[in-house]
Amino acid sequence: FMAGSSAVTHIQQSSPVISFDVTNNPKAFPLTHFLKMGATGYGAFTQTDVWETADITDPHERFQNGLDVYAQRVQAMGPAGYADFLARKAIWTFGDGTFHMWTEGVVKSQDDPFISKDPASRSIQDYLWAKGEHFPFTMSLWQSFWLVIIILTAAPLVLRGTKLFTEPAAIMRLSILALFLFLLLFETRSRYLYLYLPFFILLATLTLDSVMARLPDVRPRPERRSAPAAMPVSRG
Repeated sequence: FMAGSSAVTHIQQSSPVISFDVTNNPKAFPLTHFLKMGATGYGAFTQTDVWETADITDPHERFQNGLDVYAQRVQAMGPAGYADFLARKAIWTFGDGTFHMWTEGVVKSQDDPFISKDPASRSIQDYLWAKGEHFPFTMSLWQSFWLVIIILTAAPLVLRGTKLFTEPAAIMRLSILALFLFLLLFETRSRYLYLYLPFFILLATLTLDSVMARLPDVRPRPERRSAPAAMPVSRG
């Protein structure tokens, strides 16, 4: 892993495509910039914050600006207001079963982003495109599945069982918890959860397996046949 990381860094530094030092870029946005953006609106991307950070030339001042603006916004909300903001931010981030699809970028502004125009492709696009006739059905289906996965993932908070608390399951839950806390503070998007979907799905199926094991077995039992009568033994 370390060798691969060093190789990628060397390729980046020597590539003519990147015209700045990757490791020491004076124009890089600091971590505090994303902390600042995470404390307004729903904590998502904010263009005015990007312009403000980009206009600051000194890296130390840019870092301090993020902290100062974050502190000002949190202070203006107050403890109760900030707690309510974090709750709404968490619901907006973790409650979107479409993972913020079709809601930003160049594709959002296009009236017809697809290349294929044949009838078969058009029928599929009607289900998958935000402006498609049947997209509300697809979105409802995605949202329903995601809600079930979220519930099953969180169910071990009240359920107990040896299958639910193995070391791999604990590692996955800690990873999701760390992601949850990170997105509560910093810039967020529901699509940031996408890389963690294998963890959510595995934990959900683990809960489902544990629940199914507790249900009574309703399968019909095979009838027992009576043993044949013993034949008399001749003692001739």
